[in-house]
Amino acid sequence: MDDLPKNINRISFQAWLALFSLGLFLWIVITHFGLILEILWILFGATLLTLAIRPLANFLQQWHVPRGVTVLPVYAGIGGIFFVMGNLLTPALTAEAETIRADVPALVEQLISQINGFPLIGNILPTSGNLVQNLTQCLDTLLTPLVNALAGLGSLALDALIVLVLAFFFVTDTKLRLTNLVDQWLPKRYWQHTSLILDRLSRRLTRWI
Repeated sequence: MDDLPKNINRISFQAWLALFSLGLFLWIVITHFGLILEILWILFGATLLTLAIRPLANFLQQWHVPRGVTVLPVYAGIGGIFFVMGNLLTPALTAEAETIRADVPALVEQLISQINGFPLIGNILPTSGNLVQNLTQCLDTLLTPLVNALAGLGSLALDALIVLVLAFFFVTDTKLRLTNLVDQWLPKRYWQHTSLILDRLSRRLTRWI
């Protein structure tokens, strides 16, 4: 009977500690949701890239080709494709944006000048100077998000670099498998069944990629 109050206090303290831990976890998730989501996407991209390269690395390993040597040419090919695409698209998009910004106000001003020649219509439409000024402001508003998006490519490039680095370690380290990580959190009697499920999932994802 004397131990009953101590057990109640101990359970109460454990419950408060669990609630505090849950609240702290939720606060971290809410305040850093964007960062957590970005990390999850990076891990997902690294996993998909690993599944795409691993069959080739396994095949060439039978011919005594190091796995790292297999990954590097694949990365070089991917980087070459994106480099060529960037060199082809970036100047064209920049030139088109500048052309639109420079030519559209002049074309609209010319059109308004011609319309003003018609009776009644010319009195309803605003003056060409005001219309061109408003149109220029609208174009600046529309082009600002485009410039910000291009600036955000730096962050995207950093994420892509992290994906490449993680995928390199995932492919080259044969002991680092998802099955080994999951087995640490499951009882031993579930290891075989879990390994079978993950192997099937890995093969299907590899074929899909």
